[in-house]
Amino acid sequence: MRNLWVVTKKEFLGMVKTKGFVIGIFLGPLILGAFMFLPAFLARKSKEPQLKMAVIDKSGWLFNKLDSVLVDTLPDGQRAYILSREPYRPQAFKEDENKLRGRVLKKKLDAYLVIPAGVDTGAPPEYYARSVGNVITQSRLENRINDLLVSRRLEAQGIVVGNLKSLLKETEIELRQVTEKGTAKTSFLTVYLTSFFLVMILFTTVLGYGQHLARSIVEEKNTRIIEVLTSSATPFQLLMGKTIGLGGAALTAVLGMFLLGFLFGAPLVRILEMENIKNVFNPVLLINFVLYLLLGYFLFMTIFTILGAISNSDQEVQSMVAPIVWMMILPIIIGFLVAQNPNAGWITVLSLIPFFTPTLMVMRISYLPPSWPELAASYAIMFFSILAMGWLAAKIYRVGILMYGKRPTLPELARWVRYR
Repeated sequence: MRNLWVVTKKEFLGMVKTKGFVIGIFLGPLILGAFMFLPAFLARKSKEPQLKMAVIDKSGWLFNKLDSVLVDTLPDGQRAYILSREPYRPQAFKEDENKLRGRVLKKKLDAYLVIPAGVDTGAPPEYYARSVGNVITQSRLENRINDLLVSRRLEAQGIVVGNLKSLLKETEIELRQVTEKGTAKTSFLTVYLTSFFLVMILFTTVLGYGQHLARSIVEEKNTRIIEVLTSSATPFQLLMGKTIGLGGAALTAVLGMFLLGFLFGAPLVRILEMENIKNVFNPVLLINFVLYLLLGYFLFMTIFTILGAISNSDQEVQSMVAPIVWMMILPIIIGFLVAQNPNAGWITVLSLIPFFTPTLMVMRISYLPPSWPELAASYAIMFFSILAMGWLAAKIYRVGILMYGKRPTLPELARWVRYR
C-alpha cells in the first residue's frame, strides 16, 4: 500500500502543480461557458445595420404596401429597412438591373428586389445582395410579402382582413417540466445547452487525462525509467497509482471549474435572463454527472493504459486514439434524437453499452431522468466493465512496459494475457 500511495501522490502532485493545470481550471469554464452564453449575449448586444434596398415592382401595387408594413426598427429607433422604388421600364429592364447591380457592388446599395408581375399567382420575387447569408432579412421579406398577398386574395373574396387576423391570432406555449417537487419553468435550449456543457466536460476530461496517461507510459518505456520503477513497485501498483493519481487531479479540475463557473456564471445568467437554468442544474443531475465522470474515467483509462503499453511513441498512441474519440462523441452526434425521446428503446439499449453509458446517461438525465432500475443497471454494468477491462489492462501492462520495438500483434497480446 505504501508504494501505491507514493505513486498516486507523485502523479497527483505532478499534475496539479503544473501551470497548465491551474490555467485550465480558469480557462475551462470560460471556453465552455462561451459556447453556452456568448451567442445569446452577442445576439442581444450586436447592432443590426440599416439595410438600403431598391425595389423594381412589376406588379404595380406591392411596393407601397410593402414599404408601409416593413417598419422594423433598430435599437436607436431608426428604420431597419430603407426602401427606394425604381421605375419599371420593360424596354430597358436589363440596363436598369445592371445599374442596380453596379450600385450593390460599389456598396451604394445593400440589395435590390425584383417583384414580378405575376406575384399574385405564385411567381417568386427575386432578391439580389452581396451576402446571401442574411437569413433574417430574407425571412422578414418573405413573411411580409406573403401576408400582403394573402390579404389581397382575402379582400378579393370580400373577407375583412382585420377581423380574420384577430380570429387567427397565435399564442406561444410556456414550457414547464414536471418534477418530483412540482413543476419548473424551463426551455428546450436551456436543457440542450446544459447537457452539451456537461458532456463536453466529461469528453474533454477523459480524453485529455487519458492521452496524458498513455504518453506517460510511453515516455517511461523510452527513457527506461520503467525498469527502475518496477524494481520498487509492482506493475499493478504502478498502474493503479497512475490511474488514481490522475483521477484525483481530473476530479479536482472539474470541481474547480464548476466552482468558478457558478461564481462567474451567475451574473451572466441574470444578464441574459436565463434564471430557469437553475431548474436544470439540480442535485440529482450533478451527483450522477460526478459518478458517471469517475466511472467513465476509470473505464477509458484502462483503454489508454493498453494503448500506452503496446505503443513505442506518441505518434503510435495518436494513431489509435480515433476509435476512442468516436465512442465518446457518438452521443453528441445523436444528441438531438436523444432530446426528442430520451427513453426510446434503442437509446436505452445504447446507453447500457459501457463505452456509451457515461455521456448518454448524462444526456438522458438532463432531459428526462430514467427509472431507478435503469440507473442501477447502468452503474452495475459500468462497475463490472471496469473490473473486466482493468484485469485485461493489468495483464497487458505488466508485459508491455518492458517490451520495445515493433507494436505487438493480436496473437501476441493474447499470449500476454495468458501469462502468469
